[in-house]
Amino acid sequence: MINLDRQLGAVLSALAALSDAMQTEGVVAASSPEVPEDKPWEARFAAQVRRRRLERSWSMHRLAKLLGQAGYSDSTNLVLRIEEGTRPVRLNEAYVLAAIFDTTLEEMVAER
Repeated sequence: MINLDRQLGAVLSALAALSDAMQTEGVVAASSPEVPEDKPWEARFAAQVRRRRLERSWSMHRLAKLLGQAGYSDSTNLVLRIEEGTRPVRLNEAYVLAAIFDTTLEEMVAER
């Protein structure tokens, strides 16, 4: 089991990183036309979800089932909309997705 203090620390750290990215980046062209131009970190997160899912040869259905096992929606449509950038990712969902991919939120939104 993951320590609750560690989880809270990771979430707070990720929130700070997201906040910093939003404040310092300004308007940057997004990789997907559906993602607002003033939120390039969302576009990076969406791209990372897709890249990491495909690296593992997982279907959208499989990722959705893993989300469902974590207590979130197990909708394949949810995964599709997150990857396309047509639905904003909630912080708690972002944290769980990062954990599913065995990484951090900071890594999921980092500029490459």
